Amino acid sequence: MSSGSGNARTLGQPSFFGAGREAAKVRHGAVGLSMLHKFTHRMYQIGEVLKVKQVGTEVSSNAGGLRGDVVGFSKQARKRLIEKILATDLTAMGRAIFVTLTYHLPPTSSKKARANLFAWWERVKRRWGGGVSCLWRMELQKRGVEHFHLVIFGVDFMPKDWLSKSWWEVCGKVTEEHLKAGTRVENIRSKRGVVWYVAKYISKAEEGVTTGRVWGLLGRKNWKMQKVVTYNITHEQRMMLADVYRRKVTPNFDDTRGFSLFGNIAQEALQAIFPESPVSGRTLPI
Repeated sequence: MSSGSGNARTLGQPSFFGAGREAAKVRHGAVGLSMLHKFTHRMYQIGEVLKVKQVGTEVSSNAGGLRGDVVGFSKQARKRLIEKILATDLTAMGRAIFVTLTYHLPPTSSKKARANLFAWWERVKRRWGGGVSCLWRMELQKRGVEHFHLVIFGVDFMPKDWLSKSWWEVCGKVTEEHLKAGTRVENIRSKRGVVWYVAKYISKAEEGVTTGRVWGLLGRKNWKMQKVVTYNITHEQRMMLADVYRRKVTPNFDDTRGFSLFGNIAQEALQAIFPESPVSGRTLPI
């Protein structure tokens, strides 16, 4: 598979469909003007995420941009989080654990809650080394108190006593109830388990007041993304993908812009592009 934008696979002729993803490669600058005119769009596959763009706009597995104030956990924020985990190389990331951090008494602000999380993460790094990384999500409980869900990579086992005490200490040793009931830890058994946990707990949609950032990565330098595979596609093939987007995501969107598909929807879109080839990949609960 090619990565980045140096090479692009071409999906233009019916004969390529039989070959599935082993379609002919076209190196940039090595095709005629008629071919360049025909292939005016690109599809980027990053793990189980598909991104469709016009030629001339590239994509990165770590793409991002400037956004406005964070207001709760919007549908767009949820989409970005799920895309991040589905584009992650979970095999290379290795073993992981799930951690929940809660409060008995509410912190003074969401900013203070994040400061507690970051202080606790420094203790994790001191104990398990600089190779650890984490996907975190902050949400408000029904009683209006912040708590965190985390997927931590690079830690095979975290003692419950250490977890409870370290979180209690960075939060100021507030109450004995905080020490007794402020944390939870679970071991992960599979890559599918990571996706299931993110879908069920971390990516729950939530709208609310402006709270600042509500999810992110810690130990970003250790986070391993899957390679970007680039495909040249025709206008007709792009419209097939857009049709899947309209049916499965939203019927109203600006089809002159790029769009993304992931999970089961991405698999259906690939089946539309490769009608004679089976689509590989696990089924995701999203």
